[in-house]
Amino acid sequence: MATYKFNALQRFGKFHGDLFSVTDPAGDPLKNPGHDSAAALSAFLQDQIEKLGLDEDGDAVIFRNNSYSDFADLDRAVRMATY
Repeated sequence: MATYKFNALQRFGKFHGDLFSVTDPAGDPLKNPGHDSAAALSAFLQDQIEKLGLDEDGDAVIFRNNSYSDFADLDRAVRMATY
């Protein structure tokens, strides 16, 4: 069971995000390329989840002080958030 955190922000019209383990130092969203929409940022997050091999049975992602073990709910939260 692992817990990760997703930091996201909008800068100059581009959406940036970074997924990192809570045991690691906080990530910098600006180090990753910007995306044109929150939907594209959400797709980037889903790619990162797959690359890390996270699953809904034992892993969770924290986004804006809420923990999500259901990645469909996380996807919806990232798309609907205000930036």
